[in-house]
Amino acid sequence: MVYVFYGLNTFLIDREIEKLKENRNDFGYEKYDLEESNLTDILFHADEINLFSKHQLIVVDNAFIFSAANKKEGKQDLDGLESYFKNPNPNTTLVFRINKEKLDERKKIVKLAKEKGYLKEYNQVDALDKIVLQMLDDYTMDKETLSFFLHRVGKDLSLLEQEIKKIKLYKAEEKEITKEDISNLTSQNLNTDIFNLIDAIILKRKQEAITCYHEMLKLGEEPIMILVLLANQFRMIYQVKKLYQMGYSEKDISSKLKVHWYPVRKTLGRMQEYKEEQLLEYIYQLASLDVAIKKGEIEKEISLELFILNV
Repeated sequence: MVYVFYGLNTFLIDREIEKLKENRNDFGYEKYDLEESNLTDILFHADEINLFSKHQLIVVDNAFIFSAANKKEGKQDLDGLESYFKNPNPNTTLVFRINKEKLDERKKIVKLAKEKGYLKEYNQVDALDKIVLQMLDDYTMDKETLSFFLHRVGKDLSLLEQEIKKIKLYKAEEKEITKEDISNLTSQNLNTDIFNLIDAIILKRKQEAITCYHEMLKLGEEPIMILVLLANQFRMIYQVKKLYQMGYSEKDISSKLKVHWYPVRKTLGRMQEYKEEQLLEYIYQLASLDVAIKKGEIEKEISLELFILNV
């Protein structure tokens, strides 16, 4: 069987792969990165008989061949993969994963994955609270505390899991988690709010953007800091877009810009929504606002509201 898992929720994809591992105790296991490996070699291993186990699981990360065009794509054996889809090795579970929001539906290989394989999206999390409660195991957290936790940490499941592990270590003796525990042990994830604000601005959802901005102010964030973060994020998005057009991979872009993989991955997943001229205009407007605030020409509290209403 051939699986294709895609989306920005890496935690859910990881959990799905773990389920595949747990469902069999006779698995041989191999992992590849398509940015570094050759598809021909991967298919050779997928097709061969494993002498050490009855069944083998092969996971292929960064499966860019299912998304928008990539310069490295021409070096990969897509014909071989098409043939494998039509006649897979019954003793191999082959999993392709790509952490992007969308696939290129026009591609023959994507259509074949839908027809002959198992393709699943992992973007939206409809029951985030339930997933967090599962992470808690035998620890407890009431609804109000859970809401506070999600608002403070954000919706990145990998980050949520990391923070829960930290809390559980601290509360090993007492299994009830309180708001005070969360305030003392976790960090406010301002970047999560910034991403939400950026999405609302890009999509012209002005009321949503204003609401998000006001929420950040309620949490004690300084308007100047929010302005600077916005400008930096728009600049980063512009740089990611340009580097991707030049053929750089997600890993290369993260390294070159010296930023975490998450904002790079999020940007790549929504590439079509980010227009270069628009990004440059936003950066210019925010820089002008910064100068106007420092000169006392505009109050800092309303400066970003005006920016949001005028974009």
